[in-house]
Amino acid sequence: MRKRNPLTKLEACGIDPCIEDFLRHEIIVYNKKKERQRRSLTPLENLSYSIIMTNQETQTQDTVPTCNRTHKCSCFACEEAINSRVKKELDDLSLQLLEYNEKTFDSFMREITKQLEGGKITCEASVKTHK
Repeated sequence: MRKRNPLTKLEACGIDPCIEDFLRHEIIVYNKKKERQRRSLTPLENLSYSIIMTNQETQTQDTVPTCNRTHKCSCFACEEAINSRVKKELDDLSLQLLEYNEKTFDSFMREITKQLEGGKITCEASVKTHK
């Protein structure tokens, strides 16, 4: 059809408003999808969040901070105790994440290492020197 009715120079330089609207819509949909993916923790759902509590009191009583004011703190709960519990929880999560990454990427890394040792993967610098 364009052979009989070719585009003018102005038409060829412009973007059809319908296509422009469609592309804007697609960008909005794409951005919303990416935002939902950022908010969700799907890659980490496979982690077993079995944080070991030191005792039952930590799980129940420490949810409401209390302080008997026998030590010198200006708050309702001892800051050092909170910091040590948070550090322990972070250490536990860090170990779990490390284990998850090892399980997930170990075979992938072994395959890349085999390819590298076998000469299938070439160094970028050596490719540039051959040009």
